[in-house]
Amino acid sequence: MHILALLVGAALSQKPCGEDTANPAQANPVQTAAQPGRSPAQSPAPAAAKGTVVTALSNQCWYLFQAKNGDYWFGSEDRGVFRYDGTKIVNYSTADGLSGNNIRGIQGDKHGNVYFTTSGGVCKFDGQTFTTLTMVDPPDRESGGGWRLDPDDLWFAAGKGVGRYDGTTLYDLKLPPSELEAAFRREVPNAPYNPYAIFSIYRDSRGHVWFGTSNFGVCRYDGASLGWLYEDHLVNAPNGGLFGLRSVIEDRDGAYWICNTRYKFRVEPGSKDGKLVYTREPGIDPKLTDNEVIYFQGAVADAKGDLWLSPYGGGIWKWDGTRATNFPVKDGGAHTQVFKIFMDNAGTQWLGTPTAGPYKFDGDSFEQFRP
Repeated sequence: MHILALLVGAALSQKPCGEDTANPAQANPVQTAAQPGRSPAQSPAPAAAKGTVVTALSNQCWYLFQAKNGDYWFGSEDRGVFRYDGTKIVNYSTADGLSGNNIRGIQGDKHGNVYFTTSGGVCKFDGQTFTTLTMVDPPDRESGGGWRLDPDDLWFAAGKGVGRYDGTTLYDLKLPPSELEAAFRREVPNAPYNPYAIFSIYRDSRGHVWFGTSNFGVCRYDGASLGWLYEDHLVNAPNGGLFGLRSVIEDRDGAYWICNTRYKFRVEPGSKDGKLVYTREPGIDPKLTDNEVIYFQGAVADAKGDLWLSPYGGGIWKWDGTRATNFPVKDGGAHTQVFKIFMDNAGTQWLGTPTAGPYKFDGDSFEQFRP
């Protein structure tokens, strides 16, 4: 078991990776674009975001995303976002209309708009201005309403549960109850955190969406039903720390790798009694990974279908179906921690780190990115 992966599981034992102790969208209710006393229609148009030209990115670079126009966005822990267009770096913060300076996710839509999950809600950048999206409860939210599956919808870890944005409205959806909830409430009657807190969101090759949670495993939505998959080792590290379900990735053969390399899962369509029906197969033989089961926080698949797995420490692992290759990640000669792995539009791997800034894969190794 990788010691640094265990340490992060223990150190962040009761919170989503990289998030505040409480779900940030709960601790900081999503703001509306309207000013107090005004309806959204009466609100003045937001001013164009100017940002501040800077000479370097933040060392606390947690998230990365490349927009359709080629610009790179780097999300920081407390300094907002950095935009790099190949020539200059511009830093945007709440002073420029960003909804929060703690970035918890970045994604884009088919039109080229960029969206940021922040400590102050979900924010949209249209190329000129930042607008904080208002979250809306579907009328039948408590009974499971509001769920739809459209390939153009965006999904967010926001609000009271899951956020689904259809291009017009950001709906606050409720996950179905887990059969583990009753036992959890008995054992932790006054839990200061949400056991349904979303740690990861993944869309598979079929367009189905997977939601990794703090305590109850993963819930998949296939457009017709929601079903849970839980095994203790997926959320709890062997040292007793709560790892949470931080990553899901589908391989070239249609099997799913969930949080660690112990097993891979074959999951059937639909669900039965609120659960996914699945079988599991051996994952990566620990003899190929320094006699360790790798617990990974992030994962991407390249054009060949090879998996790239990012544990908190110990470098990046590449799995081609037969061989496991490790790529060290160092800062000044010393190994550094990795928050998550990402992939740009050209298929190049990037890393977000908590202390050493972003890294880019040059074909042979991961090197610090210093534009």
